[in-house]
Amino acid sequence: EIEVVNSEYEKTGKGGRPGRRYKANENGITISFPKRNYEELLEWTLEIINEIGEQANQIGKKISYKKGIKDMDQLILSHGKDKLQLTFEEKVEFMTEAASLIGYVPLIKNTPDGKTISFAVYNCPYHDKIGQHASIICDLHESYLKGQFDALFDVKDFVQIESMTNNCDYCTYRVNI
Repeated sequence: EIEVVNSEYEKTGKGGRPGRRYKANENGITISFPKRNYEELLEWTLEIINEIGEQANQIGKKISYKKGIKDMDQLILSHGKDKLQLTFEEKVEFMTEAASLIGYVPLIKNTPDGKTISFAVYNCPYHDKIGQHASIICDLHESYLKGQFDALFDVKDFVQIESMTNNCDYCTYRVNI
């Protein structure tokens, strides 16, 4: 009824009644009581940003960036740590913990100019909206991720290498610190 699970009939070829195959909904669902329609609110917000144009997009990026910093600061505080006293390894652990919900693990490489962190977002939380508002969604999400990295590291470059909007299976980033 709430479309958490889809089912379809499957013939076995052995005669008799066909079996049923059940599969989880790929887009997931949101359950709340009373029913709240955040999906529609998100759609309105994206349409507003699209209608207003670049100025609204820039404001959205600033807000997303600040939220990324704030969320990382709150994560660090929840562990009783002082951001200024963190080792590089602890910073990587915090970044990995923050990233676990969207499915990426940072890969660290030493370079002559410092360290490079590479990561790919395999489970974008906004992938179901990318088709209609790709540039806005990706700009806001990238700003949020950049805020998280800037909260921990002295970031020199934050570069997107691949994007789901270019028919890639995931988004790939390189961060020079």
